[in-house]
Amino acid sequence: MSGKRRKGLSETHLKWIVEGCRQIADYAAQFDITTTIENHSVSIQASDRVQRVLQSVNRPNFRTMLDIGNFLCVDEQPLVGVRRNLSLASLIYAKDFYYRPFDQDPGGGKWFRTSHGNYLRGAIFGQGDIDARRILRIIKEYGYDGDITLEFEGMEECREGTRLGLDDLKRVWEEV
Repeated sequence: MSGKRRKGLSETHLKWIVEGCRQIADYAAQFDITTTIENHSVSIQASDRVQRVLQSVNRPNFRTMLDIGNFLCVDEQPLVGVRRNLSLASLIYAKDFYYRPFDQDPGGGKWFRTSHGNYLRGAIFGQGDIDARRILRIIKEYGYDGDITLEFEGMEECREGTRLGLDDLKRVWEEV
């Protein structure tokens, strides 16, 4: 992708997303199932957009699946996005990225561009540029008691990257 900005959530798309999420949440409610939407895909990646969808759907069994790394894809600081949406989360994805500013092309590798043209590449959890320790502290201090899963998108061999990331996630969770 070039450095061009991607378009955000249009009112037409919002209506479709909200209606689809309502239908799914209403159906799931009869089985006592909580449905979720992830802060993913530029349309609903920023914390305010996730909140807007949740408020519009307005169902008690509709929550967010909070991916701590995805906020960077739309140039929102993960600490800010997590703090804003933590109370709405039913599941948390722990993930890490390497980050480089738009004017510092990192060269080769599996880098992709954010909505404002900055560079991101998946990292082993705890080894990238996201302040994982502070984010986990915020989550723990909030009293979140749901599941936290690990997502690995790095260039390293997946089993090794996942093992190292999971070890770091467990270690840091115990330390904070």
